[in-house]
Amino acid sequence: MHSSIIVTFEALKKIIYIFLFSLVCCSWMKAQVNLVPNPGFEDTLVCDHSTNQFQGFVDKWYGLNVQYFEYYCGGDSGAVGLPINEWGIQWQRNGGAAYAGLAPIYLDSFAYTKNLRNYIYVPLTDTLQHGKQYFVSFYVSLSNYVIYACNDFGAKFTTTQPVLDGTLMSSPQIKNDPVLNPLTDTLNWMEIKGRFTAAGGEKYLILGNFVSDSLSHIQYMHEAPNPTSYDWRESFYYIDDVFVGLDTLGTMGITPLQTVPATVKLYPNPNNGTMQISYELGTHQEAVFEIYDVCGKLLRTYAMDPDRDLLAISEAALSQGIYFYKVRAAEAVLSSGKFVILK
Repeated sequence: MHSSIIVTFEALKKIIYIFLFSLVCCSWMKAQVNLVPNPGFEDTLVCDHSTNQFQGFVDKWYGLNVQYFEYYCGGDSGAVGLPINEWGIQWQRNGGAAYAGLAPIYLDSFAYTKNLRNYIYVPLTDTLQHGKQYFVSFYVSLSNYVIYACNDFGAKFTTTQPVLDGTLMSSPQIKNDPVLNPLTDTLNWMEIKGRFTAAGGEKYLILGNFVSDSLSHIQYMHEAPNPTSYDWRESFYYIDDVFVGLDTLGTMGITPLQTVPATVKLYPNPNNGTMQISYELGTHQEAVFEIYDVCGKLLRTYAMDPDRDLLAISEAALSQGIYFYKVRAAEAVLSSGKFVILK
């Protein structure tokens, strides 16, 4: 009888463990629910090749202002092509099919109205709850052809549908740190992220620059490709992979078992065809490093040994220009970016 009680107690311990583990997993899964519909801009209503296309072209998303927000949804050329378009060259993040773009600030006499901005916004799939903490993340990449970077991207949540008025320039809930995270990279995607506690009732997410002209952190990059044109004298960014979800892990202090992501760094960049890739594949056991030209043609494939952390590449045969890379495990893209070869 005594041994029977021990067995029952051990069984009870297992049941409690499974129950607690289920709670952790449920909390983790709940935290991963993205409240942003069409977060990667993949769902297309109309894919045209003209400029100033956004509202009515991409599903669920809308634009504020009259021009210079774009929807890049396909094709390898043209004003809104992929990866080449009128603003520069960039692949979709993580192998997606589209991305958005907007001008967060204008710095030219063309901007006769002060604090002229572009914003994009989306109705969330659910209203934010009072007192709950949320995690927000989205990625931007500075276009190649503009001469200014603007380090003041943010995310703002409102209870009513956004309109262009004085209240829009008030403080957003998520603000990029212009010192710790300068938004100057034209080769790779840069993450903007943060956490905030909802007041309750927020239904709309707006992305853009919520800082006035006089206080915006502007950085000169290079001269415009066509100095006689005002088209490049604003700042312009591509946008992809937007996430808003309950920050359950942060509020509960729970760190469940999860897949360890891969980290990849290519250097030097630019280079002369000789480069090194430092990497950690995380929980991924097999991966390959792929090199593409600007038209998306696969040029080279290298196996990445999971027992090592460095891949040396010497590609003297590649001509000068811009190239893209992807780190792929099976069908998943673990990392992607651009590099430049100069000779």
